[in-house]
Amino acid sequence: ELKPSFIKAVMLRAELYARENSFDLAILEASNGIKLAPTNIHLRMIRAQSYLGSGKIKLAETEYREIIKLDPENPLPVFLLGKVKFAKNELDQAKTYYDKAYQLNPKLAEVFIEKINYYLVKKEYDKALKFCSEQFEVYGENKTSIAFVHNVQSQIYLAKKQKDIARKSILTAIEIEPEYIKSYENLARIHLA
Repeated sequence: ELKPSFIKAVMLRAELYARENSFDLAILEASNGIKLAPTNIHLRMIRAQSYLGSGKIKLAETEYREIIKLDPENPLPVFLLGKVKFAKNELDQAKTYYDKAYQLNPKLAEVFIEKINYYLVKKEYDKALKFCSEQFEVYGENKTSIAFVHNVQSQIYLAKKQKDIARKSILTAIEIEPEYIKSYENLARIHLA
Protein backbone atom coordinates (compact mmCIF):
# COMPACT_ATOMS: atom_id res chain seq x y z
CA GLU A 1 0.00 0.00 0.00
CA LEU A 2 1.23 3.48 -0.90
CA LYS A 3 1.89 6.01 1.77
CA PRO A 4 -0.05 9.27 1.36
CA SER A 5 3.22 11.16 1.76
CA PHE A 6 4.56 9.54 -1.45
CA ILE A 7 1.52 10.67 -3.46
CA LYS A 8 1.83 14.12 -1.89
CA ALA A 9 5.47 14.31 -2.98
CA VAL A 10 4.51 13.37 -6.55
CA MET A 11 1.77 16.01 -6.45
CA LEU A 12 4.17 18.70 -5.21
CA ARG A 13 6.69 17.89 -7.96
CA ALA A 14 3.94 18.04 -10.60
CA GLU A 15 2.74 21.39 -9.22
CA LEU A 16 6.28 22.75 -9.24
CA TYR A 17 6.81 21.74 -12.86
CA ALA A 18 3.47 23.28 -13.84
CA ARG A 19 4.31 26.57 -12.07
CA GLU A 20 7.62 26.68 -13.94
CA ASN A 21 5.73 26.13 -17.22
CA SER A 22 7.51 22.79 -17.66
CA PHE A 23 4.21 21.30 -18.77
CA ASP A 24 5.59 18.10 -20.27
CA LEU A 25 7.33 17.27 -16.98
CA ALA A 26 4.21 18.22 -15.03
CA ILE A 27 2.12 15.92 -17.24
CA LEU A 28 4.61 13.08 -16.80
CA GLU A 29 4.76 13.51 -13.02
CA ALA A 30 0.98 13.84 -12.65
CA SER A 31 0.43 10.82 -14.93
CA ASN A 32 2.79 8.74 -12.81
CA GLY A 33 0.87 9.77 -9.72
CA ILE A 34 -2.49 9.00 -11.37
CA LYS A 35 -1.29 5.47 -12.14
CA LEU A 36 -0.82 5.02 -8.40
CA ALA A 37 -3.88 6.99 -7.28
CA PRO A 38 -6.36 7.09 -10.20
CA THR A 39 -9.06 8.94 -8.27
CA ASN A 40 -6.79 11.75 -7.01
CA ILE A 41 -8.58 14.90 -8.18
CA HIS A 42 -5.66 17.21 -7.43
CA LEU A 43 -3.26 15.24 -9.65
CA ARG A 44 -5.84 15.17 -12.42
CA MET A 45 -6.38 18.94 -12.15
CA ILE A 46 -2.63 19.52 -12.46
CA ARG A 47 -2.51 17.26 -15.50
CA ALA A 48 -5.53 18.97 -17.12
CA GLN A 49 -4.07 22.44 -16.57
CA SER A 50 -0.70 21.26 -17.88
CA TYR A 51 -2.38 19.86 -20.98
CA LEU A 52 -3.88 23.31 -21.52
CA GLY A 53 -0.53 24.98 -20.95
CA SER A 54 1.10 22.78 -23.56
CA GLY A 55 -1.71 23.33 -26.07
CA LYS A 56 -3.19 19.82 -25.78
CA ILE A 57 -6.77 21.05 -25.63
CA LYS A 58 -8.52 17.74 -26.42
CA LEU A 59 -6.58 15.95 -23.68
CA ALA A 60 -7.45 18.75 -21.24
CA GLU A 61 -11.14 18.44 -22.12
CA THR A 62 -10.99 14.67 -21.62
CA GLU A 63 -9.27 15.09 -18.27
CA TYR A 64 -11.79 17.66 -17.04
CA ARG A 65 -14.63 15.32 -18.00
CA GLU A 66 -12.96 12.51 -16.05
CA ILE A 67 -12.60 14.79 -13.02
CA ILE A 68 -16.28 15.71 -13.27
CA LYS A 69 -17.18 11.99 -13.28
CA LEU A 70 -15.06 11.45 -10.17
CA ASP A 71 -16.33 14.54 -8.35
CA PRO A 72 -19.62 15.72 -9.90
CA GLU A 73 -20.33 18.22 -7.11
CA ASN A 74 -17.05 20.12 -7.64
CA PRO A 75 -17.76 23.31 -9.62
CA LEU A 76 -14.12 24.01 -10.52
CA PRO A 77 -13.58 21.38 -13.27
CA VAL A 78 -17.02 22.18 -14.69
CA PHE A 79 -16.11 25.86 -14.80
CA LEU A 80 -12.69 25.16 -16.33
CA LEU A 81 -14.21 22.97 -19.01
CA GLY A 82 -16.46 25.93 -19.79
CA LYS A 83 -13.40 28.17 -20.12
CA VAL A 84 -11.89 25.70 -22.58
CA LYS A 85 -15.08 25.78 -24.63
CA PHE A 86 -15.12 29.59 -24.49
CA ALA A 87 -11.51 29.74 -25.70
CA LYS A 88 -12.47 27.47 -28.60
CA ASN A 89 -15.30 29.91 -29.40
CA GLU A 90 -17.90 27.27 -28.53
CA LEU A 91 -19.81 29.90 -26.61
CA ASP A 92 -23.11 28.17 -26.06
CA GLN A 93 -21.37 25.01 -24.79
CA ALA A 94 -19.25 27.22 -22.52
CA LYS A 95 -22.40 28.81 -21.12
CA THR A 96 -23.87 25.37 -20.41
CA TYR A 97 -20.83 24.52 -18.29
CA TYR A 98 -20.85 27.93 -16.59
CA ASP A 99 -24.53 27.45 -15.73
CA LYS A 100 -23.81 24.03 -14.22
CA ALA A 101 -20.85 25.37 -12.20
CA TYR A 102 -23.05 28.24 -11.03
CA GLN A 103 -25.72 25.80 -9.87
CA LEU A 104 -23.07 23.97 -7.86
CA ASN A 105 -21.78 27.16 -6.23
CA PRO A 106 -23.39 30.50 -7.11
CA LYS A 107 -20.94 32.43 -4.93
CA LEU A 108 -17.87 31.70 -7.07
CA ALA A 109 -16.83 35.07 -8.48
CA GLU A 110 -14.97 33.45 -11.39
CA VAL A 111 -18.11 31.71 -12.61
CA PHE A 112 -20.14 34.91 -12.22
CA ILE A 113 -17.56 36.86 -14.27
CA GLU A 114 -17.43 34.28 -17.07
CA LYS A 115 -21.22 34.22 -17.35
CA ILE A 116 -21.11 38.02 -17.63
CA ASN A 117 -18.36 37.76 -20.28
CA TYR A 118 -20.56 35.38 -22.24
CA TYR A 119 -23.41 37.92 -22.21
CA LEU A 120 -21.04 40.74 -23.19
CA VAL A 121 -19.60 38.80 -26.13
CA LYS A 122 -23.14 38.04 -27.26
CA LYS A 123 -24.03 41.72 -26.68
CA GLU A 124 -26.86 40.62 -24.39
CA TYR A 125 -26.40 43.53 -22.02
CA ASP A 126 -29.85 43.39 -20.46
CA LYS A 127 -29.34 39.73 -19.54
CA ALA A 128 -25.98 40.63 -18.01
CA LEU A 129 -27.56 43.39 -15.94
CA LYS A 130 -30.39 41.11 -14.84
CA PHE A 131 -27.82 38.52 -13.78
CA CYS A 132 -26.02 41.18 -11.74
CA SER A 133 -29.29 42.04 -9.99
CA GLU A 134 -29.77 38.37 -9.11
CA GLN A 135 -26.19 38.14 -7.86
CA PHE A 136 -26.82 40.87 -5.28
CA GLU A 137 -29.26 38.48 -3.60
CA VAL A 138 -26.74 35.61 -3.72
CA TYR A 139 -24.07 37.69 -1.97
CA GLY A 140 -26.49 38.97 0.66
CA GLU A 141 -24.86 41.32 3.16
CA ASN A 142 -21.24 40.79 2.06
CA LYS A 143 -20.17 44.37 1.34
CA THR A 144 -17.07 43.48 -0.68
CA SER A 145 -19.03 41.09 -2.90
CA ILE A 146 -21.80 43.66 -3.40
CA ALA A 147 -19.18 46.28 -4.37
CA PHE A 148 -17.68 43.72 -6.76
CA VAL A 149 -21.05 43.25 -8.49
CA HIS A 150 -21.49 47.02 -8.79
CA ASN A 151 -18.06 47.16 -10.44
CA VAL A 152 -19.08 44.48 -12.90
CA GLN A 153 -22.32 46.33 -13.54
CA SER A 154 -20.37 49.49 -14.33
CA GLN A 155 -18.41 47.64 -17.02
CA ILE A 156 -21.66 46.48 -18.61
CA TYR A 157 -22.95 50.06 -18.67
CA LEU A 158 -19.68 51.17 -20.24
CA ALA A 159 -20.11 48.51 -22.92
CA LYS A 160 -23.59 49.96 -23.52
CA LYS A 161 -21.97 53.43 -23.83
CA GLN A 162 -23.83 54.62 -20.72
CA LYS A 163 -20.92 56.32 -18.99
CA ASP A 164 -23.03 58.27 -16.45
CA ILE A 165 -24.83 55.17 -15.21
CA ALA A 166 -21.49 53.30 -15.07
CA ARG A 167 -20.08 56.09 -12.92
CA LYS A 168 -23.12 55.96 -10.58
CA SER A 169 -22.66 52.22 -10.19
CA ILE A 170 -19.03 52.69 -9.17
CA LEU A 171 -19.90 55.47 -6.74
CA THR A 172 -22.46 53.15 -5.18
CA ALA A 173 -19.75 50.50 -4.82
CA ILE A 174 -17.46 53.01 -3.11
CA GLU A 175 -20.24 54.09 -0.76
CA ILE A 176 -20.97 50.47 0.19
CA GLU A 177 -17.34 49.37 0.59
CA PRO A 178 -14.79 52.22 0.53
CA GLU A 179 -11.91 49.75 1.08
CA TYR A 180 -12.52 47.92 -2.20
CA ILE A 181 -9.65 49.29 -4.32
CA LYS A 182 -10.96 47.96 -7.64
CA SER A 183 -13.77 50.55 -7.46
CA TYR A 184 -11.29 53.42 -7.58
CA GLU A 185 -9.43 51.81 -10.49
CA ASN A 186 -12.69 51.44 -12.39
CA LEU A 187 -13.73 54.98 -11.57
CA ALA A 188 -10.49 56.24 -13.12
CA ARG A 189 -11.11 54.00 -16.14
CA ILE A 190 -14.57 55.52 -16.56
CA HIS A 191 -13.18 59.07 -16.42
CA LEU A 192 -10.62 58.14 -19.09
CA ALA A 193 -13.22 56.50 -21.35
